[in-house]
Amino acid sequence: MTENWRVIYEEAVLEDDSSRMEERLVAAESAIRQRLHELPLGGGTLKENLAIADALSELKSLRNEIEERKDR
Repeated sequence: MTENWRVIYEEAVLEDDSSRMEERLVAAESAIRQRLHELPLGGGTLKENLAIADALSELKSLRNEIEERKDR
């Protein structure tokens, strides 16, 4: 899977069809988890580790926004 998580993550972030958003978020989170399992403990480059942390943070924010919209 290597860097494929980035493509899947970008698809989730750029998704504008609300009916597909949950599917995209799940796919992105799964791809990131898979990548983390591929890396040795403490492994990966600093650049990729920061990108993963940023991506997870962004996905969490997107989930929160979706939940807020549902509550309205």
